[in-house]
Amino acid sequence: KRERMLDEGKMKIDVKRELAKYEAETSEEPEEEEEEEETDDEVKKAYRRMAVRYHPDKVSHLGEEHQQMAKEKFQRLTEAYEQVRKERGMN
Repeated sequence: KRERMLDEGKMKIDVKRELAKYEAETSEEPEEEEEEEETDDEVKKAYRRMAVRYHPDKVSHLGEEHQQMAKEKFQRLTEAYEQVRKERGMN
């Protein structure tokens, strides 16, 4: 259970990292020193981008073992996103 909690925490970090990467790529302004709270739309976009990247169908041609690992990672991603949505009161 502790490992799962750590994995969920890692997914939250991954979502924030994806958001920072996306903002850096799309922003023409230099990054500010203070970390700003991402908007709900930014969180949703980061989740969708990661969901496409880690979807089990992407590795179906690599065999059952890879597909199972991708399925587990995708499930952890979805659970982390649901937790973030719940904490933020997102619909």
